[in-house]
Amino acid sequence: MKKNILLVTLSCLIVLIMVGLANAQGLLVYETSFEEDAIGVTPAGWQSAPFATSAVVVDSSEIPAADGQKVVRLTNDPSSYGEFFLDTEDIYHGKLVVQFYQISSPRENINIEIRNQRSRLAGAYITQSGNVRARDNGVTTGNLINLPVENWHIFVMEWNVAEQWFKISYVENGQENLITQAQLDATQSGEPGNRIYINISPRDEEKVVYIDNVRIYDLGK
Repeated sequence: MKKNILLVTLSCLIVLIMVGLANAQGLLVYETSFEEDAIGVTPAGWQSAPFATSAVVVDSSEIPAADGQKVVRLTNDPSSYGEFFLDTEDIYHGKLVVQFYQISSPRENINIEIRNQRSRLAGAYITQSGNVRARDNGVTTGNLINLPVENWHIFVMEWNVAEQWFKISYVENGQENLITQAQLDATQSGEPGNRIYINISPRDEEKVVYIDNVRIYDLGK
């Protein structure tokens, strides 16, 4: 009973944090917790590559959801990234909020990126051990902070095309904490973000990560 009460309390806290983030910034243009999506398929509106099974909805019997009962599982293979992406409207100043979970074994790298239809504008690279790195003007930085595996983390990426920067942050105890500010990829100067892209690296051994609670804001509206 106490465990169930704790899980409900934690779920409510996550929802309150997300609502707080929503109230603090811009126009919410997209949100999903995957609760309305069918088990075993790619969530509605998203595209999965290279296979339909690379990104599918699973229930909390496989992994405890950040809240609710469903999450997305990303799976790689020996020759391909496990990836999924969502195309959006053009956003010149925006913010992505997403939760991710890396298991301890077999664990894998995660890329979280803001793209246009051609290439990456901004990106973060999270290593197998939970070390966060930024793609500063396309160049990967060293380790900036560690977000421990076997935990759900609320990850935030804000980008500003006019000023050519992006920021990556994490949320803890309801507080958004800046990790770093970096430069957008100069080869895409002036281009808006219109694709949210998440992947895990190819490996001989199949590996997985989990995604939940995606929200996108247009801070220019």
